[in-house]
Amino acid sequence: KPDAGEVIVASTPFWSDPQKAKRIMGVVPQELAIYEELTGRENLEFWGAMAGLSSGEARSRTTELLEALTLTDRAKDAVKTYSGGMKRRINLGCALLHRPKLLLLDEPTVGIDPQARLNILEFIRNLRDEVGITILLIEHDMRAVMGISEDITVLDYGEKIAQGTP
Repeated sequence: KPDAGEVIVASTPFWSDPQKAKRIMGVVPQELAIYEELTGRENLEFWGAMAGLSSGEARSRTTELLEALTLTDRAKDAVKTYSGGMKRRINLGCALLHRPKLLLLDEPTVGIDPQARLNILEFIRNLRDEVGITILLIEHDMRAVMGISEDITVLDYGEKIAQGTP
């Protein structure tokens, strides 16, 4: 729990009902949250089950996301054989299985090549525009946020030092 302050998710203080908040949130941590020995499909189906989807829903949603993330042709390969950008896309897919209303992204393109980075940022922009999902993007590269964000807050050592439109 925080030392101070409060986080409100869907009009509810997070700590008053963390399970409710978690059901509407998808989280993409900076460190990959995938199992390298599993295939891309197995990772997505596993995280779908963890999010509470039935096995049928998880399979169906996995197929949709593999296509949307352009990973269908590698779905049966172990993630350890994926490039960095492909791993990042699977990591993103894991957070989207349950169709969250709020997506938290902590540097989702760190350590990948420029083309993969642009593809992921375009995918995120499409989520915002076409799906209508609210996105909280944590990013050190201001160029990345300029094309995605409607509002930018700059923090320095946990303190807000600037806020506004791009």
